[in-house]
Amino acid sequence: MRLIITDGTDTVNLLNEHGFMLKDWTPIRPLKKSGGVWQNSPVYDNSKLVLRNYDNIIDVLTLTVRSKSMNATIYESRRLAKLLEKAEQYWTTDWQNQPVWIERQGACETNIGYAVIRAYQWEHDDNPFESPFSTDSLMDEIDIAIQHGFWRAQKPGESKCIKVSGKQYAITIDEESDTPGNINDDVVLYTTASGTNYFSATTNPNVGATVTYPDSNYYVLFKGVAIPNGSEILNAHISLTAQNPLGTLYTS
Repeated sequence: MRLIITDGTDTVNLLNEHGFMLKDWTPIRPLKKSGGVWQNSPVYDNSKLVLRNYDNIIDVLTLTVRSKSMNATIYESRRLAKLLEKAEQYWTTDWQNQPVWIERQGACETNIGYAVIRAYQWEHDDNPFESPFSTDSLMDEIDIAIQHGFWRAQKPGESKCIKVSGKQYAITIDEESDTPGNINDDVVLYTTASGTNYFSATTNPNVGATVTYPDSNYYVLFKGVAIPNGSEILNAHISLTAQNPLGTLYTS
């Protein structure tokens, strides 16, 4: 089994026969902040949860510390207090840039769980001078409340490559598969010399400037193109064929 508090360099084992030994611990699940935000109405039954965010987890660990001497017992408790102070300084100072976390692994568990410590509450020690201590010095029933983040499979400070999809979607419109199917799909906005504008739906539009209509705009509607919702159009062009067989004109 494994239950330690560490910053990656200094480590306190909480399952040590000579040192800290865990006596009791009931792991707590993350709870919703303030119970979440609920939507209520006098015109219908029940309520609906509309927003939730989770708070830190607060676990209370009941520990015993035992060593061969009184000095060693006090030293072990000071080592743990130092690490827990460092854990809080990570969040409250700009010079302590090394997190402190808990590592846990059950006897039959394959993976190690990691949780970064956010704060702690250690109100009292047990009497370190209580006799007898001729053989072992013992402090019993030490309750420490540790506030930490979610349990994760990744050790703090380490990265892990995650495969992401690089799939891109592109749609090509060409004159063979995507052509206007109705006369109303082709519209020209003409502007006469006097400045009058009018629309015309035609299968043979005049594309570009002419003597009669020096300014005209040609609009084409393609109804059969299935563009995915939210897609960004990066490039588009249209191919036009002249009425007399002089070749193919292209515009963008």
